[in-house]
Amino acid sequence: MKFSGKRALWWYLVLIALGVACGFTIYALVLEPGIVTAASAGLIVVVALFAFSIQFRNELVLEEEKLLLKFGPVTRRIPYIQMRSIERTRNPISSTATSLDRIAIELMSGGLYLVSSTDNDRLMEELYLRRKMALRGD
Repeated sequence: MKFSGKRALWWYLVLIALGVACGFTIYALVLEPGIVTAASAGLIVVVALFAFSIQFRNELVLEEEKLLLKFGPVTRRIPYIQMRSIERTRNPISSTATSLDRIAIELMSGGLYLVSSTDNDRLMEELYLRRKMALRGD
């Protein structure tokens, strides 16, 4: 079962700002070639490529034994049995979510993943069910 990642207005503003910043730094590189402008342009282009990859690869896949989180170039596998708690949050900490309407998944190891889908209610129901089945050994 797949869930698309939710994207908020602020995320699109970040993408626009990165696009503008790329344009300005590349323009500056053309006007003033040098190591500093080249490094600045290179850095902002890498950051923009990372952000744009998130726009096109942002989904959660519920597999039989684990949650597969795809977020830009990052892929994480979170076994249901390792989930300590699953709850709604609006925590603004940096995470694998492009919306503040999030689900916090705390792991037994103390790790924390903040995710967001277009249907958080359904995602939470499925995660609760699959975690319960994993803990029972089903």
